[in-house]
Amino acid sequence: MAARSPKRDFLAVTDLTRDEIQRLFDLAGRMKAGSYRDTPLAGKTLAMIFAKSSTRTRVSFELGKIVDDEDLRRYIL
Repeated sequence: MAARSPKRDFLAVTDLTRDEIQRLFDLAGRMKAGSYRDTPLAGKTLAMIFAKSSTRTRVSFELGKIVDDEDLRRYIL
């Protein structure tokens, strides 16, 4: 397993080195191919703040919340 980098803020693509960007693309390729099985965000909450309202974004998040709640109910009940 590769050593993890220390936590830091990511605000723009210019905050990453060329090597870090390449590793992100490699990871995305493994995820898309289905060969990445880790769940680093399991049990964590994601929050996003948007500067401008977007109906498509709002509806997508609301649908995701509903699906997540239904999954949760299925495991609890």
